[in-house]
Amino acid sequence: MNTQTQIQNQTQTPMPPQTASRTRSHRRIMLVSTRSSTLLALQRACRADPMVQFCFYANVAAATRALRRFQPDALLLDVACTGRAGQELVTRVRDMDAVPTVAVLADVIGSRMCEAVEQTGADGGLPVTAPDLLERLGGLASRRAWDRPRTA
Repeated sequence: MNTQTQIQNQTQTPMPPQTASRTRSHRRIMLVSTRSSTLLALQRACRADPMVQFCFYANVAAATRALRRFQPDALLLDVACTGRAGQELVTRVRDMDAVPTVAVLADVIGSRMCEAVEQTGADGGLPVTAPDLLERLGGLASRRAWDRPRTA
């Protein structure tokens, strides 16, 4: 049994197929993590919002290939997946027409998360277990929109 099947079997909310057509009725969040425990913690933290769908990728290469097809509203990059590959993924996100919010996820906020946010160019960092994670993610999105230079 593969990791994705195990994750689906362990959670109440099934993950959407990675090739699912995009609908605006759901907020789509793409998670890049090497740990299935991160996905489970994220789903627990966001359980209150049934309109959120997660798409889990176990490595940056798979996420990079799926980025344009999936067109997520947010990209959550596990702190364990940052580095050169994480920077490349964030660069590709920034080149998209509809730019998703990018956040680095970690178990706790600390120097490692701050370094990863700075290194990858993400919008900010979030603790994966935060019960108000979606609210914080929305705050990052609005802050980024506010900080963007206005075009005339």
